[in-house]
Amino acid sequence: MGHKLKKNPIGKTNIYLSEIGMGTVKFGRNTDIKYPKSFEIPDDKRMLDILKTIGGLGVNYLDTAIAYGNANERLGNLLPMIDYNFKIIAKVGERYCPIEGSKYDFSKKALNEDFNKLKLDLNINFIECLLLHCNNSDYGKDIENGYKVIKEMKNLNYIGAFGSSCKTRQGVNLALEMNCDVIMIEPDLFQETQQIKKKNPATAIIVKKVFSSGNILLDNTVSPSDILDSYIQDKAILSAVIGSINVNHITQNIIPLIR
Repeated sequence: MGHKLKKNPIGKTNIYLSEIGMGTVKFGRNTDIKYPKSFEIPDDKRMLDILKTIGGLGVNYLDTAIAYGNANERLGNLLPMIDYNFKIIAKVGERYCPIEGSKYDFSKKALNEDFNKLKLDLNINFIECLLLHCNNSDYGKDIENGYKVIKEMKNLNYIGAFGSSCKTRQGVNLALEMNCDVIMIEPDLFQETQQIKKKNPATAIIVKKVFSSGNILLDNTVSPSDILDSYIQDKAILSAVIGSINVNHITQNIIPLIR
């Protein structure tokens, strides 16, 4: 394929991310997810088709998390089978099981355990970007201490960049005060916090759930490509994450964005 998605750096780092990233929660988990329809977790063949497709289109990173079921173990097994080297954006601090739901722990011990598990499951030694996986309590002392833990990982060159997946305006404000490299937020919070983002213009913004967990696409008059284009054309946004497990939809949505 000729032209591919553009790539831009995370702030002042030398880590370049494509305009579109691939979320991986559907590779390992289909419970307690706010999608309008139930879905089956794809088998290995389908996952390989997805990974090869997005790699060919120029998507160069995967967005994953400790809380994404067995997605990381599966990726660790399958990624060596393809020719594309995906960068990893991974979230730590949230752990999930279908019976008890999500539990959050941002202590140094828990974050180190999560980080080591990510490396083991994904079969890698370096993670390009590590984020705190926050709930609505994303601006307390425990979060501030969590930032210090993963920032130290960056200083030790264990990771390339650090930041947070935020839920609230206060959380975004704290992330900016902590000089995070990356903030991952949903569209509504992005709109709400554009002014306070000026506190730290070097912090990169990644927008997640651009299709509102698929709910926006229930309207057949909506164009997924147009929605994606509106985000990647915004100079305040580094990248947008999608989470489809339908190869045809992925291709149809991304090809119009290739310049």
